[in-house]
Amino acid sequence: MINYITCYNTHNNVLIINRIIRCNAKLSNILRRISQFNYDDEHEEIIKVVTQAAKEYNCSLEDIQLKGCEYSNEILW
Repeated sequence: MINYITCYNTHNNVLIINRIIRCNAKLSNILRRISQFNYDDEHEEIIKVVTQAAKEYNCSLEDIQLKGCEYSNEILW
């Protein structure tokens, strides 16, 4: 019985470690992409429009939604 429990715990530990490794790899890819992101003229224009709309409607930038930029209810991970 003790051998079964030891094997079971070892198996679960290996699964957890593998998941952590995969998550760290995904996270490092995301952080690399964020760090390499460059704003171009189109991004600058969007920032100006959103900032102007927030001032005009007296709300925060987070409350402004661009037309046609709807997020789907289902997110594929």
